[in-house]
Amino acid sequence: MRNKPRRVTADEYYKNYYTKILSSSVVGFVARMTHQSLETRIMIDESESNIKVLEIGAGQGEHRKYVKHNYSEYWETDIRIEPLLDKYSNLDKNNRIKVIKLDANNLESIPTQSFHRIILTCVLVHLQNPIQTLQELKRIVRNGGTISMYIPCEPSIVLRLSRYFTTVQAAKKLGVDHLHFHYLEHKFHYLYIKHAIDEVFTQHKILRVRWPFHFLSWGSNLWEVVHIRNLKDS
Repeated sequence: MRNKPRRVTADEYYKNYYTKILSSSVVGFVARMTHQSLETRIMIDESESNIKVLEIGAGQGEHRKYVKHNYSEYWETDIRIEPLLDKYSNLDKNNRIKVIKLDANNLESIPTQSFHRIILTCVLVHLQNPIQTLQELKRIVRNGGTISMYIPCEPSIVLRLSRYFTTVQAAKKLGVDHLHFHYLEHKFHYLYIKHAIDEVFTQHKILRVRWPFHFLSWGSNLWEVVHIRNLKDS
């Protein structure tokens, strides 16, 4: 009789399995697509010479290489920064890259209107209070700045089928029960996050692009990229 996949904690999953699962061929392709889509149709003024970027939930620093616009500072933050510190034995000589431990549930330490762009890759669904975090994002983004977010279309049938044939199978080969971990960690569904964003950013410009089928509803897609522009007169 085959052993059942083992249930693991979040710390154990991210420490021992996350990178291995992402490195599998199909999962890796989808992951690259999510990062590339976050850099599509961004609303940012590239004429600004000193763009400061804050990435919340940076993981192991996978996203930064996909950013094509210039920046003077890039803060990679996560509640678990050991993987980032291991990756960067030497940060760039200009000190543009900063690795900082930060809990997305508590952004009070970040000064008001301090970043031109804020990036979140699959963060909101994990939080205790997404609306509170969205309100903090609204506070810390600069006038004219942009917030870019990746939102999984949870629990669309397309996403669930895709997950079963990709991450679930990759995790199973490692003896890990991915679904048990996933649904404990993804606490909020797509419609809650959508309406939370609409509730908080009533005076902002919001651009939504669904992937991979832009013209279909969220229930027929894998994820949605949301760009929020903080209008100067808002």
